Amino acid sequence: DDLPPLYTDEPSADGVRDPLLQIQDLHSKQHGLVPPHLVVPATGNEYHIDRRLDADPSFLQRHIEACAAIPPRAFVRLRGTHTEPVRRGDKTERQTHVDFDVRLELTPFLYSDIATHTSWRTLRTADNFAKVRRGTVFATRAPGFGGARAPGGVVTALEAGRPGLAEWCHRYCASHAGLKTFQLRREVTGWNEDL
Repeated sequence: DDLPPLYTDEPSADGVRDPLLQIQDLHSKQHGLVPPHLVVPATGNEYHIDRRLDADPSFLQRHIEACAAIPPRAFVRLRGTHTEPVRRGDKTERQTHVDFDVRLELTPFLYSDIATHTSWRTLRTADNFAKVRRGTVFATRAPGFGGARAPGGVVTALEAGRPGLAEWCHRYCASHAGLKTFQLRREVTGWNEDL
């Protein structure tokens, strides 16, 4: 995950500041209002546990906005292999050899101004037709939108439009459930991960 060394024509250039080196520092430091309780190294998933996130909707909203300001770390991996037959005794097996294995980090291209750490981003919330966990273990649509029926079959004003982040934070903090989760996903729009 280390970036390559900097190159400059003037070895004595003072004040050379490379914003690309700061990306690694940004992703390794705390970027929300609450430090992560757990970080899974394999996936980069962070788990934040704090009483203020469960009780104060405005604090939760500010924390989510701070976490969303950092773009995801996007990588491209190019790997070339070939197979060769290998004889072992009276058996012939195919053995895979790696010709090249290159990883390229695309995170610098997700910033609109890398010096000020301003990234291209849009913060979107789940709409009423999206299947998400709405107070249950099962992902459902909003009541009246193909999910569980609303009480009396009437769609309330809250469910008529797309709930914003402030509304989702308020609903989360108002819930008296013993186990609650709020999920933020950083995605690169238009990125095909299946290639």
